[in-house]
Amino acid sequence: MKVHTYFKAFIIFALMLASLAGLAYLLKQSMGTDRGEQEHLQSSIYNLKQFDATWTADVLKSYVGISTDYDALSKSSKHLRHLLSNLSVDLLAHPNKDTDNLRSELDRMIKEKTQLVEKFKRGNAVLKNSLRYLPTAQIEMATAITNESQEPKRQIYRQAVDQLVAAVLHYNLFPEQMLAANVRTQNDNVRAHLATMNPTLADKTQNLIRHVEVILSERADLAVLVAKINEVGISSKLDTLSLAIDKTRSVELDLHAERRNITMLYGTTVLLMFIVIIILTTRRIVRLNEVSYNARARLHEMERKLTEKGMA
Repeated sequence: MKVHTYFKAFIIFALMLASLAGLAYLLKQSMGTDRGEQEHLQSSIYNLKQFDATWTADVLKSYVGISTDYDALSKSSKHLRHLLSNLSVDLLAHPNKDTDNLRSELDRMIKEKTQLVEKFKRGNAVLKNSLRYLPTAQIEMATAITNESQEPKRQIYRQAVDQLVAAVLHYNLFPEQMLAANVRTQNDNVRAHLATMNPTLADKTQNLIRHVEVILSERADLAVLVAKINEVGISSKLDTLSLAIDKTRSVELDLHAERRNITMLYGTTVLLMFIVIIILTTRRIVRLNEVSYNARARLHEMERKLTEKGMA
């Protein structure tokens, strides 16, 4: 009988522990995503969008000559790695196939833009070097032209060089096909005079012609590169990623709401079960106390009667 009672108590205790473990599990599952993590993720996306806009602006500043060095572009690559690291850490809290695909696509686009920017930096450095040489070349050639013995030739050479430099500077400001054709015409015009120039002037003229050809080539390539850099839609991809995360969060919130309802129902059931167990246990304890009291009373009565009988 005693073993049977202990076994029943053990079964009840095990059921209570299992019920509490199930309730704890449901409570954990019903907890929503951390709002701080969500805000930090959106902040990481916003910072990347802001960086992308600044990055493109720095390229354009270098392109039009507002920025004369590449310090901003060099710092951008370091800052970019930091921002991408933050985004990767934040996305760990949102494992999802769509966001993973968007993250991979974003990596590809950033890598593509980084390569384009590096190519732009190299080409722009070559272009700026040739553009800076133009005034120097014009002065050196003007000095060399004065050594020509015939005045008509000096006038022709001086006019050809001045027209070429003016055409190149105009084309640098407005890299249009028509202006490029004019630069080639002026360059060919200067080249046509090489045969009649003295050796010193001819050498300087050939150097100028080579720099003009570099400017024609690099300016056209840079215009294409800048257009490609602007077309890399990192910001739009970040907007898509943000929408995907919001959609995932909406689904998670609905799921957590459903789990909370289940948890409340389960918790109420467990509470009722505990109340029933407490009531039944209390009743059993009361009955045992009554039985114990009656037994002690009978024992006292028997002792009293035995005492009285012995005295008689």
